[in-house]
Amino acid sequence: MRCASRWAGLADIGYIRGTFGTHPDAGSEQLSIIHPIYKGAVAVSRRGLRFIDESVSYKIIGDACLQQPGGLAFQVFDQPIMDLSVPGVATSDMRAGLEDGRVIQAETLEDLAARCGIESAPFLATMVRYNTDAPAGRDTLFGRDGLASHYGALRAITTAPFYAFPSTSSVLATYGGIAVDAAMRVRNAFGVPIAGLFAAGEVTGGLHGAAYMTGSSLGKSAIFGRIAGRSAASSMS
Repeated sequence: MRCASRWAGLADIGYIRGTFGTHPDAGSEQLSIIHPIYKGAVAVSRRGLRFIDESVSYKIIGDACLQQPGGLAFQVFDQPIMDLSVPGVATSDMRAGLEDGRVIQAETLEDLAARCGIESAPFLATMVRYNTDAPAGRDTLFGRDGLASHYGALRAITTAPFYAFPSTSSVLATYGGIAVDAAMRVRNAFGVPIAGLFAAGEVTGGLHGAAYMTGSSLGKSAIFGRIAGRSAASSMS
């Protein structure tokens, strides 16, 4: 892309959003644990406060996280949620995070707050309110009514031991890229197709705009790749 962008046009290059769930000390996507919140965890800031409905997109949560003190939040959960850990799946393997020290464990919420450097009093009040709301199926602060996108029943976080995964937002992909037309021909800065040059997949821009639907990049790669291949073959006949 660095080479092609010297003469190819670009689309949506200004749109970029981070992904929530990366450990602040991580240097690799493999150190991201995104899914505790979608299994029932809550996200709290250093001030001990929830700041969003955790069932929304991790992109939206990522933006909200960056507005918190230090750009940091903690995914807080308990043993029943830890038991939902998926071995070998980096984004859902909470137990591996515990074993390598990324996930913090404590026997009480008070101790968890102390170990994480979270303000204790507001944190405990936050957890009491959420745990009171959870059995009713809807939290009264942000209206969370599911684990992810309105699906799945809320889980009270009440069973020791308790866990926290320090999380920030990181850039794992961008929305922009090389400009292409419907035949996947690369367009120059004036919108004119460049002869013999095609592009597909994550290198291209123009599909997502300012937002992203989970999984859409997979379809973009598969479908547009097929179109690009056919177009390239046709151009040689």
